[in-house]
Amino acid sequence: MKLENGLLSLNKQISFEKYNNAFNDAIIQYPDYSLLISFLRFRFYDCYDMLKFIENLDDSDKINNTEIYQRKTKELNIILNRLYGPFFSGNKNDNLLILDDLTPLDKIIFIINNSKLNNQVLQEMIYKSNTDNLYDFYISLYLQKTVNYSLKYENFSLPIEEDEEYVLWNYSNLRYEQNNLKTLDLTKIDKNQYFKLINQYTDNEINDENEPNDLNEIIKQSNFKKIQYEVLNYKDRLKGAIIGRFIGCMLGAPVENFMVEKMEQLAIKQNMQFPPIEYWHEIDNETYLHYKRDKKIKFTKDNMTFVVADDDVTYTVLNALILHKYGLGATSEDFCKYWFEHLPYGCTAEYKTLIGLKRNYSIEKIVNTNPFVELIGASIRADVFGYIYKGDPYNAAISAYKDACISHKRNGIYGEMFLAAAIALSFVKNNVIEAIKEAINYIPKNCRLTKDIKWALSYQNKISDYKHANLLIQNRFKHMNRVHTNNNMCAIIFALFLGDNDFNKTISNCIAIGYDNDCTGATIGSLLGANIAIDKISTKWYQNFNNEIHTYIRGYETISIDNLINIILEISKNV
Repeated sequence: MKLENGLLSLNKQISFEKYNNAFNDAIIQYPDYSLLISFLRFRFYDCYDMLKFIENLDDSDKINNTEIYQRKTKELNIILNRLYGPFFSGNKNDNLLILDDLTPLDKIIFIINNSKLNNQVLQEMIYKSNTDNLYDFYISLYLQKTVNYSLKYENFSLPIEEDEEYVLWNYSNLRYEQNNLKTLDLTKIDKNQYFKLINQYTDNEINDENEPNDLNEIIKQSNFKKIQYEVLNYKDRLKGAIIGRFIGCMLGAPVENFMVEKMEQLAIKQNMQFPPIEYWHEIDNETYLHYKRDKKIKFTKDNMTFVVADDDVTYTVLNALILHKYGLGATSEDFCKYWFEHLPYGCTAEYKTLIGLKRNYSIEKIVNTNPFVELIGASIRADVFGYIYKGDPYNAAISAYKDACISHKRNGIYGEMFLAAAIALSFVKNNVIEAIKEAINYIPKNCRLTKDIKWALSYQNKISDYKHANLLIQNRFKHMNRVHTNNNMCAIIFALFLGDNDFNKTISNCIAIGYDNDCTGATIGSLLGANIAIDKISTKWYQNFNNEIHTYIRGYETISIDNLINIILEISKNV
């Protein structure tokens, strides 16, 4: 039996929570070795994530030695080689089999007792490696090079979510929206200037008194009202909201950010009605692993057997788990800790936060060096706060703020607060549009998001179809990223107008409007499900979910829908 990184055996079942708790306990017990323990934790997370990725491939991939299986096993071997470190004598031939039968905590203690790498020694190494934090020191391979001189950094592919061009494009558009600066034409800019321009954009945000980031200032500039409506039939409404969210995601994910014309052509090719009233029959890249978890073919009508892992799915489960662990008083620091331990990756703003947390940066530094702070990522994390504080938009919005502020600013924060309030109100209002109109009270009166929502609401009874809605959004938000908070919030409102509180019509028009339509589809499914309850959602949409949710949360890669509902019900008892 081979211990691949001093902690894990490839042929043994791994309990993530046991190992994760062991790291936390070890840091408390051995504070003088906290850097080494954290280094070991990085190794464990990397190994665990890749092993899970391999597990998620089909047996047929392994039997047929498919291209993706070859590629990922090669990556696994690279990671395992990188994970080896001089934690005993420094000899590569150290026999680690003695660790095999120890508990996770005892394994860590054994390594500590046989290592000279206390905080002082490691801190000196970090300084010599020209890095300013343990994570960059870890990925630099400096420690491994001390015993393996042939090891070269360039042999290893380190994942980078966004390149400089994408970061600069986002910064250019963000500052145009915030400060009315002229947008950049990147085709006319020397790539050697990208880094310099990114630094300039990082520092040139102009504070807007109408768009504060501080919660007290947000409340002061809003029409926050402490109110508690009575909620009837809560469990069925909750089930409707959760199922509705997953339906919208599953219908929208295969065509996320597709142009309207491309979706129409796909529907014609598949002999489907459009806007779609059923799941897609075929999708592009069927064998691609969506969020490194499930093959995309699982989104299709005839191959769907569970809720596919997606960020719109994962964040709903994640926030339920966080509140279940830390309680209703969970702080932003609690959210950060859980992210660090349980989220292997993220997109855009969430990616920046995860990397910043690994580098032990402050939240203030993370969000102030992040060009994605007004994208939709925080908004898709709003739902659980609305579910738990049903009929209580005040506390729903305040709780959502604690989550939003760790990755977003300004309108990115307001989007999550607004939707948390709107979902809380959807449990009690006659229709979702009523909830939307009241939820505006819980974001600043003069922010851009409020103005955009009011603009969208002004088209009530004036939207002719999904094409009309798409054109209006295109014309108002010409330079805006298609996954921004504000333009997608307008898409949600337009779909609500077209659907007139009918689930099928609303969800299908939402997908047809386009933009970030797995996010908008999920949100609108949540809003409408909370409003109409599960009985008014056709079973055709969710019968193939088979009560099973897939996520990319470490330790909770699979969870039942019933379990998620029960977790939220348990939390809500403490409201």
